[in-house]
Amino acid sequence: MTTEAASLMQADLWADANRDGRLDAADDAGEDSWSVSSGAIFVPNLDDDDGDEVRDGLDSVVNGIADLEDMTAVLVRQIRGLNRNHQVKIEMVGVPEMDWPRVFLKRGEHEFEMLIGDGVHRAELAAADLVASDAELFLDSPYGRALYFDQDAQIYTEFDGNVKLRVSVYDGNTVVSEDEIALRGSPILFSHHMQASERVFVVDSLDNQTLVAALRSHLPTHVDLIEISKAEHRSDRWVQDVMQTGYAQHPTTSGVETGRTHVLLRAPSPLADFMREEYLGPGAGYGEPPGWYFPSLLNLGGNLELIPPHTYNGRSFPYGRIVIGEGMMQRPIQFYEAQGLQTPAIEVDVSWLGVGHVDELFQVVPDHNATGQERGWVVAIASPDLAIDLLEEAQDGGWGGAVVFAGREEETTIDEILADSPLLEYNDEAQAAVDTVRQALIAEVGLTDDDFREVPAMWFLDRRWAESYFPSIQNL
Repeated sequence: MTTEAASLMQADLWADANRDGRLDAADDAGEDSWSVSSGAIFVPNLDDDDGDEVRDGLDSVVNGIADLEDMTAVLVRQIRGLNRNHQVKIEMVGVPEMDWPRVFLKRGEHEFEMLIGDGVHRAELAAADLVASDAELFLDSPYGRALYFDQDAQIYTEFDGNVKLRVSVYDGNTVVSEDEIALRGSPILFSHHMQASERVFVVDSLDNQTLVAALRSHLPTHVDLIEISKAEHRSDRWVQDVMQTGYAQHPTTSGVETGRTHVLLRAPSPLADFMREEYLGPGAGYGEPPGWYFPSLLNLGGNLELIPPHTYNGRSFPYGRIVIGEGMMQRPIQFYEAQGLQTPAIEVDVSWLGVGHVDELFQVVPDHNATGQERGWVVAIASPDLAIDLLEEAQDGGWGGAVVFAGREEETTIDEILADSPLLEYNDEAQAAVDTVRQALIAEVGLTDDDFREVPAMWFLDRRWAESYFPSIQNL
């Protein structure tokens, strides 16, 4: 084949490998291997642009023009030298036997054909079409990185998001030209407390009106208040437990675009219906870790917290790092690990707590007094020692007879609390348990004692587990 003829037969794939939001010849450099700095990106498509109550990445169609914005565009460039003896094949390589990612071919202005997906990894492109013009493809996936169920091995395994598309030109059984591009799925990242608030979710119930009214009055105008009706979801009010706020990012011509992609964490609960029936819509979606449909409190959102971005001991976590309580089921943990950028998770002991959530012990809060090179955040952590010290200080000041829990069945006094030896001894044990969590954060994150703010907390023993003796400040 002459040089001129060979150029007319050249297979050429374009995707946004240089991440400037455009498809052009500049993407050829570095397109065939994905790295931190180059290679095309696809995002989890878990919203519902067409309002059919099915998350867009989980069906096998293009759900309108808006849906294309959640897909990754790929061009198969025009191949002028094709004739009737040639075949052009497009295939997805390096992916497990999953139903996704899918690849759609644009046939007309609002017409698309699925070429790859639902277990099919290879398809043929019409040579006559490629002689005339480029072929526009769109890669679609419900997840950028995830767990999937391996039917052959009968186990859950990780999909790390690495995908390659290859286009090949055949003359008979001979490949005369081919091109390959590498893509990788964007992970679902979880929000940390140093990020600006955009939305606040609250359950609107009769016994919650003071909080709801305060939020209505005092939230900044740029923060949306999303009120969830308790009546619609029975007695469930624990929004933190059913959803973890998250996002996924991809490059555009105007910079990095961030899309909301939360994670549903408690399918058996009434409040989980909010995510499916009320929240899901255009630009608002959610994912679900597989295999966690068991009534374990340890799998819920209160048992997952984020340490803000930090670097320590040669490891950098620019998006923050997950902290979970020991006992969370393995499949949710695998799902978080598959996302890649906020793990390995720090696991701490919460086995002694009645609910068993890490947010019962600490929360990260902004430090508005930080200066210079100091961290912009601190850890508010429970302290039974501080609570007892404050009670003793009040007693020494002549307030031992002051009523505590007035009007309740548990009504008592400061003197009676401090005379309750079993309660005080149990809180010595609770302090020792909290201290193990504190030491884990020091060891894993590089914190010092100056990075903690102790807040008073006490627990009492209810059968086998600890229950809060009074409302927990650190639980926010």
